[in-house]
Amino acid sequence: MVKPIEESIYILNNINYKIQHSIETITDNCVEHDIDEKSAESLFYYIMDLGLILSVSYLDELNIFFYKAVKIEKGEAFSKDLLKILKTYKSVIEKRFPDLKDFRNNYLAHNMRIEKQNYKNVVLDGDLRKYKVPQNTHDYIFLTTCIKNINLLIQHFLPGYLSEAQTYLMNSFNKLPLLAPQFLTIESIQVELEKISEVVDKQIQVFEQAYGQPN
Repeated sequence: MVKPIEESIYILNNINYKIQHSIETITDNCVEHDIDEKSAESLFYYIMDLGLILSVSYLDELNIFFYKAVKIEKGEAFSKDLLKILKTYKSVIEKRFPDLKDFRNNYLAHNMRIEKQNYKNVVLDGDLRKYKVPQNTHDYIFLTTCIKNINLLIQHFLPGYLSEAQTYLMNSFNKLPLLAPQFLTIESIQVELEKISEVVDKQIQVFEQAYGQPN
């Protein structure tokens, strides 16, 4: 079994990798394939939405599990002093982008409804402009660089724990059978979708006979 600190560091590293890799992937592809500026910006905003969800997940893991695990493993003095260093970056994130979690919950990750406000629609009945979150690519790069630096500090001050978790994971993962994919070719997808469309077309005919065609 992995220790809580190994598990938490593995999770943090995994989330950070996804955040950083998403930026590198979109940047490299835009340069390599000479994507025009407007298209590149659209792609980056899609990536940013995913990255903001991941960033909140990273900070949640840090706040809820990591600090507690460090205290158990290394003692209160070590965890307190390490937390002081990490908080230098974390406090900057919270100061500049204090609405990250609410933005994730109310807009990005769920169905644009605010649970605490009787499921009010955040777009139609709310005001997205009030959320203090990254507004452009530069804001986003600042956020993700802070997260990357937190992760580097964790690796520096707590070496070895990540590799232990990775070894355990590989040994456990290799024992599990791989699930077969549902589709192997584009043609097989098209065949299945055509079958579904035939059923839906018949349902539409029945519906329109009952209610008429939409105006």
